Amino acid sequence: MTIKQSTGLTVESLRAGYDGTCIIEDVTFAIQRGERLGILGRNGAGKTTTLATLMGLTQYQGGLLYFEGQDISRMTTFQRARAGLGYVPQTRDIFTSLSVEENLVAGLAGQPKERVDDAYSWFPRLKERRCNYGNQLSGGEQQMLAVARALMSAPSLLLLDEPLEGLAPLLAEELMGKIRTLIDHTGIGCILVEQHVDVVLNFSTQVLVLERGVPVYQGTPDELRNRPDVLEGAIGLAKTA
Repeated sequence: MTIKQSTGLTVESLRAGYDGTCIIEDVTFAIQRGERLGILGRNGAGKTTTLATLMGLTQYQGGLLYFEGQDISRMTTFQRARAGLGYVPQTRDIFTSLSVEENLVAGLAGQPKERVDDAYSWFPRLKERRCNYGNQLSGGEQQMLAVARALMSAPSLLLLDEPLEGLAPLLAEELMGKIRTLIDHTGIGCILVEQHVDVVLNFSTQVLVLERGVPVYQGTPDELRNRPDVLEGAIGLAKTA
């Protein structure tokens, strides 16, 4: 694998965890702009830890981590965000005491304020709620705001951790449709962690499956659909639709 590529993210033999404990080990993948990587696995498999490690939020223990041609393994979370990583954590982390528009402005990170208008074109519901505080939004609206705010800084790679958690099926379908349209329109890359296996398989161009922090499968969604051993053993499904 060529590590010092000019674009995209390259991860090789990545190890990380918390308080000296190794949670993920030998995680290896590469993703370019325009590609969509889905990460699957049972609860506790290391999916969230993988995204947190990419953002510098865990204890880095070894391996290679290159983004846009530079080693980011020792960078701070702030530096990684400025380098072009956009992150929507499972907890969403919007500012509940700020309005929708104030949340979006807070995410600009030096980008022109006109990008707020882009967010409203992406998510018209946010425009309707522009003066509402974060704690006045529904769960789906909060998730839309979290995604829109992450895009305000014009990232080249978007990391999404369980964006559909707690959402009703119709709202989840609407949100994923908007996310896919945005990614296709902007040409950025995306890494999606999600418990809904079919959502991941329908969204992704490549899939990584983790079991106890170690990769057990990497390939295309269609190939994974034909691997009942992986689906049942590492994910807990006998088959997918």
